[in-house]
Amino acid sequence: MAIKRICALIVFLLVSQFVVFPLVGQAAEPRLVNVYLNQALDYSPNPVYLSASALYSDGSVKDVTYSGTWKTSSPSIASVYRGKVEFGSNTGNVTITFSYGGFEASVGTEVVDITDLEITTKNIKYNSKPVQLKAQGRYNNGELKEIKEHITWYSTNTDVASVDSSGLVTFRGRVGVAAIGIIFTSPLTQQTIRDEVVVSVTEQEVENDEKPKETMAFTVKIEGQLDPEKKTSSLKAYRLYIDDSKKTLENDLVEWSSSNPFVAEVSDQGLVTFTGKPGSVTITARYGNYSDSNSAFVPHKTQEIQINESLNFTPFFFNNPPKLTVTGKDNSGQSQLVHGLEWSSNNTNVALIDNNGQITFTGKSGNVTFTASKNGLNTNITITVPELPAKSVKSIFIKPSLFYSSKPQELQAFALMGDGSVEEVTKESSWTSSNEKIASVLEGIVYFTGLPGTVEIICTYQGFTDRDKVLVSVPSKNTTLDGIKFADHFLTYQDNGKALKVMGIYSNNTFKEISGVNFFSFQPNIAKVQGNSIEFSGLPGTATIEVQAGRFRTTIKAETVIPAGTNLPLYLRLVGDLDNYQKVKEIKALAVYPDGSETDITQEAVWNTTNTNIAKIQDKGKIEIVGSGPVRISAAYKNLNIFLSNKAYYQFSKLNPIKTELVPLKDIKTRIQAKLSQPVNLPLLNDIVNHWAQKELEMARRLGWMGGYQDGTMRPNSPMSRGEFASLAERALYLKTPNRFVNFSDTQNHWAKESIAVLANLGIVPIDSTRSYRPDEPITRGEMAQIINNMIQVRADTYYPFIDVPPSHFFATAVANTAQTGILAGMDTLHFRPNDNATRAQALAVLLRFLKTDPEMEGILNRGV
Repeated sequence: MAIKRICALIVFLLVSQFVVFPLVGQAAEPRLVNVYLNQALDYSPNPVYLSASALYSDGSVKDVTYSGTWKTSSPSIASVYRGKVEFGSNTGNVTITFSYGGFEASVGTEVVDITDLEITTKNIKYNSKPVQLKAQGRYNNGELKEIKEHITWYSTNTDVASVDSSGLVTFRGRVGVAAIGIIFTSPLTQQTIRDEVVVSVTEQEVENDEKPKETMAFTVKIEGQLDPEKKTSSLKAYRLYIDDSKKTLENDLVEWSSSNPFVAEVSDQGLVTFTGKPGSVTITARYGNYSDSNSAFVPHKTQEIQINESLNFTPFFFNNPPKLTVTGKDNSGQSQLVHGLEWSSNNTNVALIDNNGQITFTGKSGNVTFTASKNGLNTNITITVPELPAKSVKSIFIKPSLFYSSKPQELQAFALMGDGSVEEVTKESSWTSSNEKIASVLEGIVYFTGLPGTVEIICTYQGFTDRDKVLVSVPSKNTTLDGIKFADHFLTYQDNGKALKVMGIYSNNTFKEISGVNFFSFQPNIAKVQGNSIEFSGLPGTATIEVQAGRFRTTIKAETVIPAGTNLPLYLRLVGDLDNYQKVKEIKALAVYPDGSETDITQEAVWNTTNTNIAKIQDKGKIEIVGSGPVRISAAYKNLNIFLSNKAYYQFSKLNPIKTELVPLKDIKTRIQAKLSQPVNLPLLNDIVNHWAQKELEMARRLGWMGGYQDGTMRPNSPMSRGEFASLAERALYLKTPNRFVNFSDTQNHWAKESIAVLANLGIVPIDSTRSYRPDEPITRGEMAQIINNMIQVRADTYYPFIDVPPSHFFATAVANTAQTGILAGMDTLHFRPNDNATRAQALAVLLRFLKTDPEMEGILNRGV
């Protein structure tokens, strides 16, 4: 095709923010880990529409096309606005970049155009047989190639010679001169380029060609058109003589063939049957040395669509409603996600759904069917919301806290129910203001007048009341801190693990978050603050949490409600594997309680899948694998939800979770294979015999990672220092960096300073010259998990993996991610013991497991055992 040779390269800037050891922790709340563009950029004279998606740490994907910033590297070549790309009339390279939340993704293409063209056959002589002409164009990038599109062939004298649209010249047997030419029209500029060849036919040439009809020159032509929209097309072949007369060829004289039987087949009678599959096909009729062809193209077309998710109702849906997605299967049998759907709900009293597939349940019972439609195709799913037991309101609360603003402030009202659940009641509540000269309120929207004074916003629902007070000050010349206030107005068990924010209120009526505050719980047996995050014990009752900032203090209530005769789990866990060889996976759901006890809730839980095309819920705890691809199973119980995903899901469809931009995996494989191929005769160390990590310890010795002591021991149970682990990781993983200078205050003269510098410059441990590294102190299991976590890229199924590592824990994310991959395990099923010192055996085993997350490396190491 003229004018474009697309060199499109999608650049996914997978910039994931991982907490680095040992300064920064991560909260359990989903965070943005990646943005990407969903289409390549191809030149088109018509607008090209790009869309952008954001990926969060809990696996959710959000369309952010209209939320980020779009820019073009060359406005003269292509402009972009909110994903709409329009090409101009210039050539060159152009890159479209999308930015959102600190992340970027780009696509690019090269736009080229023809600057000159030439008919390749210049010396045409009269011939009773048709003569095929071809033309080639030279592009502005220097490339020379045949052109077949955006061209028009013409003859200045069709009485002498005619030319068809493919450049086939037919002489008419008449004397004269004709110019055969070609015109190319640029879709970029609409400018035209042309070339011509002149043919001259003499009387002598025509006289020499006079022949009887049976020996007259002819060509073979096909009569009929290929129509992929119809199941069959009937073709016939005939002889076209030089005098334009025709003679149909008998079928037994013609050999019919198809270039692509996958798309269309042809019978001996010339009957073409389309299979429905996409692609190009050419049907050829051959008679002796003559032939003619007809071509057709069958585009990819979605033939059926299906909703991916199962939709088994759980009360968890009220506060965490699912988002539905659809997979389409095209005429080639390939499947992919379908966008641009029209969604509808047949019972909006029970649930609503927007055009992104996001469901909102109203809280009412009944049946509701959600339908997705596109291009005449439909798919639907029905869910029954049961009549739930009547709930009693225990208290109500306003959320968030109210602060003065010149703009309207939105408050919500929530009812804390007797079963511990929380329901929004903003619209159903009665809202009043104690002083409308200061502020008025309508359905939770507060409007400040700007006048100074104190005002209380009061919310009432079913006889329960909550209120929040604001003091609007007369601004003073000097801005001072006048008070502090929690960003939240009330806390419930659903806030377990949430980071608490404390706002400073200033004399000019502004407010902002402050740090360096101290928390205290008056009832730590019910709830306490760990770091800056709230931790509920699971016991019923109300705790008062106090915060102090200088001379200011304030409090917040944190309440846990548990129905009589019930016990509230701390978290759930799933036991099983979606990647084993079995077609039907047996998965067990367990509820973990504050006292460390567990209950099997497999039958009580509500099970769902993110993609029924890959995994179906056969029965409670029984998952049938019916396809391949990323999938996640969930189990809900008592307002808690837990997930179990396969590697394709939690490793983002990669073969391994290793960050190969940090860890030179290919180089490691080569070096390890070389070492394992060498014969070794290592002396037996008496303290590793029958040790739980004997195989790992022996492999580490073969690889030269660690040797023994002079007394014939390896001391596998001895603690490993932070400096020793840095040295071991650098040697075992062949970590390299051009910069090895890091100014830690206590590593200047340490033997492991260069190894520590390598890890720091790679971002595996933080560079902070204001702090010490403590290289001789034992490394803890939590610190080791953090270092490993900074070298992998995964999304964990849960950020509450162990009873001693709640979501608020400093190492919660690191422990969750490394446990997800199997690199680190707990000391038992419930305890990780992040503060325990890591032993030499544990460190070696962890690095070997880290490498074994790559399937090829696992095979190499297993064969070397």
